[in-house]
Amino acid sequence: MKLVAAYRPFIVLILIASLTWSCGKSKGELLLGVWKVTELDLSGTKLTGDQIDMTYEFDKTGNFSRSEDGKSEKGTYEINTETGVLIFKFADLDLVAEKKIEQISNDRLILSGEEFSMQQTLTMQRQ
Repeated sequence: MKLVAAYRPFIVLILIASLTWSCGKSKGELLLGVWKVTELDLSGTKLTGDQIDMTYEFDKTGNFSRSEDGKSEKGTYEINTETGVLIFKFADLDLVAEKKIEQISNDRLILSGEEFSMQQTLTMQRQ
């Protein structure tokens, strides 16, 4: 019992450090990786499950790719840290799309905004 008491401050310090590290990730760090769209709301029409075949991949150099129904699009992205808006610049399309980051965590991402004159909300799960 004395041995556990002797290490208690060290254990508490490790717990605090690990909590601080896991909670301290920026939106940019959380965004990195591959995300599968699990729900797509197009101006009030919701698609889920097998109705959606869309993934996004974000890398640390500011590039992204989007795959939808076997078709891929690429471009660059940036996050406006003041507004929480994710800005997509598509390479092959004359399109800049802005999506508000409504929610982001290690395993869930929700974006909303207009694209192709249609209001969209995308709910995604990390792959």
